[in-house]
Amino acid sequence: MPANTPSIHFGLLAAPTLTHFRESLALASTLSRTIEECQRSGCRFPHTLLVGPSDSGKRSVVSTIAAELAVPVIALDAAIIGSSDDLHAAFRRALDGSIVMISGMEGALPAMLRDIARAAARNRLSGTGGARPTFPGTPGNWGTPNFKGMAGIPGFPGIGGFSTDEPDPRARASRRYEDFTIILTSRSPIPADSGHCNWIERTFYLTRTQASEAVRLERVLQRAGLNIDAAGAASLGRCVSDFGLRTLTCASLVAEWMRSNGLTTVTHDVIEPEISRILECSIDPVRAAEIFRQQATELTAGREESVSAVDPQPNQLTSNRQGIA
Repeated sequence: MPANTPSIHFGLLAAPTLTHFRESLALASTLSRTIEECQRSGCRFPHTLLVGPSDSGKRSVVSTIAAELAVPVIALDAAIIGSSDDLHAAFRRALDGSIVMISGMEGALPAMLRDIARAAARNRLSGTGGARPTFPGTPGNWGTPNFKGMAGIPGFPGIGGFSTDEPDPRARASRRYEDFTIILTSRSPIPADSGHCNWIERTFYLTRTQASEAVRLERVLQRAGLNIDAAGAASLGRCVSDFGLRTLTCASLVAEWMRSNGLTTVTHDVIEPEISRILECSIDPVRAAEIFRQQATELTAGREESVSAVDPQPNQLTSNRQGIA
């Protein structure tokens, strides 16, 4: 195995361009048209909400959008944002046309949504020398922005390591934010009656299916210098979807297995008998037992239906015989 073979990491999960984004052709087409319009008109990408279950590729979509637009991304995690100053520290460094991604918005408080709405209108949240507003109920030290956590999202540079103190607050208080894009990710829709989401210009829903997981696994392995045929990727995608595995976990285990066996290419016939052994250490045994019981029940029910369709019922046999007589 070549020594320079890439390791499996978050950067490989994101499609480098929308042409490579095959898990949802409809979404890829819509994003492509939107990006073309932005490039033609010189406007920023619309403020967007991405909704989907855990590990459905929401952050990967943001990476692909940024790559297509050739703009930087500042990544925040809503779970560790403790005050308006945390938001302001990111927003005041966002460049014109760049993207600020805030993930985990399913647990966001109304006060946070209110401040994000203000920032979307380019109104500054801080820098006036007044009291530091905080979001009650959020974790961490409310008095100090949690930069360490804000810089810890895999695959994104973060914003850590600077102060929110402005050189001249009075001179900068009247300035507005640059015209950047805010993209929120959430596992559930933000209620329309929250009163602070009218600024969201696009909402896209992502799903996690066997087919989408197969596409993502195939892409990750290919970008890591490993190849798997479509049937083999489909088998892995089914396991990831059924057992709730993370895509990168599955890809890492498969890559380790291939490299340990000196393989750079694998087909369905080769990997199918090995899947249970490859993924065994990462499958929840309780969930596996439930799925196996469900599959057994469905299989038994299917066989009974087949028998009923072929063999007539006793009363039908009696009627037929009486009719013949």
